[in-house]
Amino acid sequence: MHILRENSDKSGNTYIVKKTLLTNLYNLLSIEEDQDKAEKILLSLQLDGQIKQFEQDDEDCVMLTKFYKVENYIASKLISMKHTFSSQEIDVSREISEYEIFNGITLHANQKEAVQMAVNSGVCVITGGPGTGKTTIVKCLLECLKRQRKSVLLLAPTGRASKRLSESTGEDAKTIHRALDLDFKNGNGAFFTRDDKNPLSQDAIIVDEVSMVDSVLMAALVKAIKPNAQLIMVGDKDQLPSVGAGNVLSDILSSKIIPTCMLTEIYRQDSHSYIITNAHLINNGKMPILDNTSKDFFFEEKLDPTQMLHTCVGLVTLRLPKFAQTTPQKIQVLAPMKAGVCGVDSLNKELQKMINPPNLNKKEIVTENVIYREGDRVMQTINNYEQEWTRMTDEGFVEKNMGVFNGDIGNIIEINSQTGEIVVLFEDGRKSIYPRTNLSELVLSYAITIHKSQGSEFDVAVIPVVSGASVILTRNLLYTAVTRAKKMVVLVGSKQNIARMVNNNYTQKRYSMLKQFLIDEQLSFDQMYK
Repeated sequence: MHILRENSDKSGNTYIVKKTLLTNLYNLLSIEEDQDKAEKILLSLQLDGQIKQFEQDDEDCVMLTKFYKVENYIASKLISMKHTFSSQEIDVSREISEYEIFNGITLHANQKEAVQMAVNSGVCVITGGPGTGKTTIVKCLLECLKRQRKSVLLLAPTGRASKRLSESTGEDAKTIHRALDLDFKNGNGAFFTRDDKNPLSQDAIIVDEVSMVDSVLMAALVKAIKPNAQLIMVGDKDQLPSVGAGNVLSDILSSKIIPTCMLTEIYRQDSHSYIITNAHLINNGKMPILDNTSKDFFFEEKLDPTQMLHTCVGLVTLRLPKFAQTTPQKIQVLAPMKAGVCGVDSLNKELQKMINPPNLNKKEIVTENVIYREGDRVMQTINNYEQEWTRMTDEGFVEKNMGVFNGDIGNIIEINSQTGEIVVLFEDGRKSIYPRTNLSELVLSYAITIHKSQGSEFDVAVIPVVSGASVILTRNLLYTAVTRAKKMVVLVGSKQNIARMVNNNYTQKRYSMLKQFLIDEQLSFDQMYK
């Protein structure tokens, strides 16, 4: 059970091949192989309802019952939504035309096709890379759905992503956790108050950055969607997969069961902008343009890791604030790894010295690994459903709730030297008091790993391209880093290391069953209604 849980927590798998499970077991316990005993224990766990055993791709596999139920539920709910949604095939070409005139834009054929599909589907996916018009489609969709007098809920997996969605559409957007109303009232740990018995009231749910949504969260979301409501999922299939277990977007797309529109045309681009051009070049396995002739994409050649470190610090603290007319706080360093001379930990120590140096007027707490100082930018590193927070609403009321999530970024605004408590103000206005015992959940975030940047957008991204293990330094990782920047990207490193990442199309296989469950559900539906 420990190995199965570790496998999902660390590798994102929802099941494991039995041979791998047993090999890991024998290695962990340093014991001789004993197939008979292992089989008896597996059978006992299965009879107790803790695991499921099955065959997949000609391999015997083992799955925690929790994930079996979760992925099965997602599949059955999506197939049900696909077939039970009552639509009279509404033609929205007139609404699209009026939207174009009002906004002074022209939608291309596959953008119009995406809007038409979404309006008429119980569940669908709109996917595309940067600059392919996903935000434009969401805004047009909002208009079309409102014309049908439908209420719409905009959602994203993280606070940063929901804030970005709200800014780009001009409409209120929430995190999925917040919309599902995370609660603790019954004393049995965290649970969502919104479910099939208390569903969301909206007629259409649009979820952005859906590549970040793991299986457990997706199951909770679809469970809370009322009958005959629509689910429209929007995301980039080439981003890194979710931190939590599962492969939701990839499985949905590869099943070819759910209506999908793939956006391939690049619209958001001008002749002097290379961010989008280079993102697509990287994604297609080609070298980005590194001639420093654009206004938003630059390359600093440094071969030595120590030189790279000093260059990154100099760019953030001195050169870029003047050049990009911004502040160091709006410049984000995105590093591939935590360790090493130019890793996140080392970068944060150097950046903290320059951006927020010691001062008699600033209180600080020194721990074994980190110095926390008033004014520091910090990030939450795990989901803590019981961390309390308050926030002032627009109406002047104090909102109180619990739950701070992996990847939430804020600033330390106050430190109590006597108690060791730290007060953090997060970007979305939540204020939370951390007791000293919880400080390990916070890390400095002047530099963060590329994995932690998922769903975020920064004005300026500085990316050290270091050498290292090929399983980490992949094309997918570089693409994700570049697409996090809104106004400017600076790559620091060697062309050789950039080429190595661009040519490394390794993606660690995630073992998940959602694709198969979707295919099976569709098959059983077809047989039932033939």
